[in-house]
Amino acid sequence: MWPAEMRGARVLELGCGTGATIRLLRERGLCAWAAGIETHGEAADAARGSLDHLVVGDVERCELGLTPGSIDVLLCLDVIEHLVDPWAALARLSRLVRPGGAVIASIPNLRFYKVVLPLVLSGRWTYRDDGIMDRTHLRFFTWETIEHLMRSAGLTIDAVAPDGLDGKRNRQFWNMVTFGRFRDLFIYRYILRARSPAR
Repeated sequence: MWPAEMRGARVLELGCGTGATIRLLRERGLCAWAAGIETHGEAADAARGSLDHLVVGDVERCELGLTPGSIDVLLCLDVIEHLVDPWAALARLSRLVRPGGAVIASIPNLRFYKVVLPLVLSGRWTYRDDGIMDRTHLRFFTWETIEHLMRSAGLTIDAVAPDGLDGKRNRQFWNMVTFGRFRDLFIYRYILRARSPAR
């Protein structure tokens, strides 16, 4: 998913946690400079040594102190669904990405069969401590609404890696049984790359 042409990139990670993703990117030579935003103080303290710039606070409210067009890659890994207004946040943050730069996101799929079937068959919409129905998720997305979210931020999706049922055989069987019409029911989350328009 990482853009092949981007080694030594300037990276901004939303919800950077303890900085593990940035450390991995640095080890692989993919990241030369990194900024992170984290709401949890303890995690931010742990990330501090891995980042060149750290903002502790709510991504939707805080000032980041970064220049528009100064970021090569914006990482939004399992964070979009936690935002009150992801459309406004992504539109604002995508302006930080340079022309031709990338936004890499992972977003849970509400149409996953383990969510849809209990709702359709028994009316159950049960929140959990983790997963798609995590209690802390404020927004829910399907592929259609993910595409709309990216377009509304001026981004164009150019790569997608659906994360779903384990095993190629399982996916092939269920796609055959349903004639591929319900393919997205077997996708747990979408991992995607979207590009900022080249100017």
